Amino acid sequence: MSLVQIEKMDNLFVCRISGEMTSYLLDALKHDLASKVREEKIYRVLLNLEKVEYISSRDLGVFVQIYKFLATHSKRHKPETEAVLAFSNVSKFVMGILEMTKLQQIFKIYQTEDDAIGQLSRLD
Repeated sequence: MSLVQIEKMDNLFVCRISGEMTSYLLDALKHDLASKVREEKIYRVLLNLEKVEYISSRDLGVFVQIYKFLATHSKRHKPETEAVLAFSNVSKFVMGILEMTKLQQIFKIYQTEDDAIGQLSRLD
């Protein structure tokens, strides 16, 4: 079973994903996150991938779409705020995919959720 839990923490949303990255899960993540971002005007998102073992090229495409959405809305509504899509608790396999595609140069990557929250909270 796949699940996405989204929690607002100060100036960012923390999304905890568990299970297989299905089309349904990715659609739910995009929809729910877009709704929360529009409502709260928060443009920093942390994806905790601790319980995700595998990602595909489709998943990477969705992550890029989410980042573009954050960047576009940030520039439009809060130009002084940098849009950030970050990852924590990334497995060696997933990190290898991010490095191979050079996406680690676009997305911030942290060892733990606590590390990420600490660093991202200081961006303001």
